[in-house]
Amino acid sequence: MRRAALLLSALVLIGTSAHSAEPLTIDTPVLQLIENATTKPVLEKHLPRLVKSLTEDQQAAEMFGTSSLRELSVDPHVRGITEEMLKTLQADLLAAQN
Repeated sequence: MRRAALLLSALVLIGTSAHSAEPLTIDTPVLQLIENATTKPVLEKHLPRLVKSLTEDQQAAEMFGTSSLRELSVDPHVRGITEEMLKTLQADLLAAQN
């Protein structure tokens, strides 16, 4: 539990830095996208159940939080992230950061 709290704290610090050198994308760990004030609304728009699950369920966050959206799209435990959605998410994530 303490380890997870430290991980989330670290992700908050990473997510709130002014501008990272690399943009956050569908290849970024999903918890990092959720903890970032700029990219979280994109995920809430397209994947509200995923955001809710990973923010409210510690076990889900530990299991899936370090995976990227691209990785989750092929995970048999995760449904609904299609190739078309990945393209839309990528475009929206990049647009939100510009």
